[in-house]
Amino acid sequence: MNVSHWIGNRIIKTCLAALITAYICEWLHWPPMFAVVAAIVSIEPTSADSIKKGLIRFPASAIGAAYAMFFEFILQEHAITYTLAACLTLITCHILKLHVGMIVAVLTAVAMIPETYGNYLDSFMIRLATTLTGITVATLINYFILPPKYLQMIQKSITTIYYETGDILNRYFTNELGQCEQTMTKYQNLNHDLERAFRLVRYQQNETRFHRRSTEELYTLNRDQRILEQLQKVMYHIGNMIYIDLPEDAYTESEKALIKKVGCSLGEIYQNLGEGISDKHYVLVEQLDDLFVHIREHENCTQSDLYRHHFSERLVLLYELLSLHDVIEELQNKAQKHRNS
Repeated sequence: MNVSHWIGNRIIKTCLAALITAYICEWLHWPPMFAVVAAIVSIEPTSADSIKKGLIRFPASAIGAAYAMFFEFILQEHAITYTLAACLTLITCHILKLHVGMIVAVLTAVAMIPETYGNYLDSFMIRLATTLTGITVATLINYFILPPKYLQMIQKSITTIYYETGDILNRYFTNELGQCEQTMTKYQNLNHDLERAFRLVRYQQNETRFHRRSTEELYTLNRDQRILEQLQKVMYHIGNMIYIDLPEDAYTESEKALIKKVGCSLGEIYQNLGEGISDKHYVLVEQLDDLFVHIREHENCTQSDLYRHHFSERLVLLYELLSLHDVIEELQNKAQKHRNS
């Protein structure tokens, strides 16, 4: 069993932040609970997020502590005390746009009420100090220890997206052309994977503001971002294609055979991008292009002026297939330039 698959850097840093924060609080004779909670939630995917969100969480915690002290002083420990402290903390954080700090703030508010004894001002200051300790420890650990590196995860996501794109094309064109629930589900899942890959790119870009990267790493990151932008076009074209409601007699048997050959050929190319585009595929694309022109000219002559689409369903399918070929050709050319550079 690969332990690193289950225990990642973020889990390690979270545990370390909780441990160090608890030790600091014990040394200062402060209650560790608030500090440890703040430390746990302050470990973010990037150092930039830890700093930026930490600056929001601290004032939000102060708001929660203030409401807790106020209502506990007025009403003592009672059900309505918890309710008012929690509700007004959330409302105030929402009005002040401290959304990131809402969880820490409301936990501080409700947890402080039963833990307050003696001087209210002392309790308030200690809670703020413990929260600040947790946020500070988490931010420093996130910055200095195991800083996030997402390039490998981005490249793995790109490889997966290529393969799954080819799988969707093979599934769609191996069966009868038309909507298929399983294909649509895979397409939606693939869109989520693409969004996640873009999010990883943003994380890595944010991280470069605090940890300098080599020129090669920056080049790789920019290249991967451009590849993902092209794959986003691919998702757009596939989405348009698989949601077409084709009539059963949209194509002749020979036309349908050609379309399936082109679609499956594209699927194989997306799954094996490093092998290049074969001459056989280019011949199929030329035939598909001729079919597109033929159908387009025929529809211009026969279409009614009362109800006219610029592209019928059967033309849209051909257009999307040709567009998918254009994108993979562009990706292939960029990959070739990268290998030659």
